[in-house]
Amino acid sequence: IGLSIRLLNNDNDKVYYANCPTWKDKVLRRHGDRMIVLGPNQFQSDGRADNTMNLGGIKVGSAEIERVVNRVPGVLETAAIGVPPPEGGPDRLIVYTVTKPEADRAALKNLMQQAIKEHLNPLYRLHEVSFIDALPRTASNKVMHKDLRAKYRQQETAKSGARP
Repeated sequence: IGLSIRLLNNDNDKVYYANCPTWKDKVLRRHGDRMIVLGPNQFQSDGRADNTMNLGGIKVGSAEIERVVNRVPGVLETAAIGVPPPEGGPDRLIVYTVTKPEADRAALKNLMQQAIKEHLNPLYRLHEVSFIDALPRTASNKVMHKDLRAKYRQQETAKSGARP
């Protein structure tokens, strides 16, 4: 459990409170989540804003990729992660995908790549689509990207026969 009440090695007030609005005479603070305004008094958490990856030298957030590939027919939800290759270099883009029962899984990687090319950046290359029954979540229903990265690395280690 993180119990810190002040940011270490940086200006806590500047990082979390500077230029933030007030509400009921209290200054609001920054957090790490991206929020979507759905309407008056309606909001939806869109996950961590700082969950980024380096794809071909360009920083991109997982939420940006997920927003695009979630619109592909047959997809229920996704979690995008970046995993650096063992030989170094830009991250490999891996998309964990929960599909509808009728989805054509064989076609999804190409459809997702096309959506990424058209709506984000043609330089982003989808390395792998991994199908999963449900995405791992925290108690507050946030997708646990860190656990998916660890799972992917563990699977790659097992495939190569190397020791973790």
